[in-house]
Amino acid sequence: MGLRLILWLLFPIMVLTSCQADVTPQAATHSHIYLRTQATHGKRSPQWEFTDCGGGRYVLYDKDVKYDFVVDVQLASGRRHLIWGGNSHDADIVPGVQYHLENRWGHNVQCGYRMQHCDSIVLFIDEIADTACITLHTSRPPEPLIRLNMPEHPKPATATAVLPQHDNPSVLALGNSITMYNHQDWVFKRVAASVGVKAEWAGHCHGNFTLDDLWNEGQFGCSKYYVGARTMVMSRPWSHIVLQDYSIRPLSDPQGFAASVHRWVDFIRNHTMNRDAHIMLMVNYPWKEMWGKDDEAYRVIAHNCQSVARSEGIELAPVGVAYYNMFVTSGCDALWRLYADNKHPSVAGTYLAACIYFSLMTGRSLDHVWWYPVGIDAEEAKLMRQLATKVL
Repeated sequence: MGLRLILWLLFPIMVLTSCQADVTPQAATHSHIYLRTQATHGKRSPQWEFTDCGGGRYVLYDKDVKYDFVVDVQLASGRRHLIWGGNSHDADIVPGVQYHLENRWGHNVQCGYRMQHCDSIVLFIDEIADTACITLHTSRPPEPLIRLNMPEHPKPATATAVLPQHDNPSVLALGNSITMYNHQDWVFKRVAASVGVKAEWAGHCHGNFTLDDLWNEGQFGCSKYYVGARTMVMSRPWSHIVLQDYSIRPLSDPQGFAASVHRWVDFIRNHTMNRDAHIMLMVNYPWKEMWGKDDEAYRVIAHNCQSVARSEGIELAPVGVAYYNMFVTSGCDALWRLYADNKHPSVAGTYLAACIYFSLMTGRSLDHVWWYPVGIDAEEAKLMRQLATKVL
């Protein structure tokens, strides 16, 4: 009994000593504070719960982080779901340096796009002052970005040409919010109608979905109210099918990205009603803050998209290339006009993409396109058409 009493009294000291070492925890005390990252699909995970070290100090051990994350707190005094975001300068967190957090909705902590292995992630919360800071402790340099080197395959012979490919395109887009933002389907059809082309655009897109997520819906989808993406592929003799993966997946998971595209291309070629359907892969663009002072993130995304497209014998829709051209010719301030937020296109960006798809699919010049959506003016619309023409 006496020994158990002594151990019970020493237990908090053992935990605190373990946490101060910031190497490997020897006892875990639940904190109900979680790091939500891309690795957890943005949700709480028991493996990403901080250890409570006492005194407002919490530690998470042996984790890989990249891009951005959210600190999610649930205190005993009452649930507080906090998105502790960037500091006042919106700077990326630097390993080994304290990063002061602010309760800013919609601003996640940015820690760069290279994979960083953290021996420990130390969070300190001063509840009285309602302040917090976080520190990443790393012992090795970030992992390099992966550039795919896919084998090139010849484009397979097609059976019969069912639809005229350049007159009245009938498009199915498989993707996520990047493709459905600002009603890109409607913008595309209005661009076509302005020069007398009757075009159709059906989008099977869900926010934050990858091409794997669309595949995993199954043939009949996740709900009785709509069919799955595979059923959509088989439902009509589409002239064009657009594949758009999660925005930075060609950067963050290039092998998974390549495997997803291959699976969809194989399915489309074997199950679509029109075996001559053009399969297009969108060249993604990086998140807004990734441009910074260089274009490394874009170059890796573009390289990996191009490598996969060549390997599969499919066409590229160079939307991200237009963003890069804006960056090179006019700088970041002009590039930001193509973003509505950190990830999604502005109205100008959506119009730019619609013009690229229209000209690419029909072979028509954009010189006679006069229509543009509310939210941009005639001068900006003209600039977007010029950007689209340049990349084509």
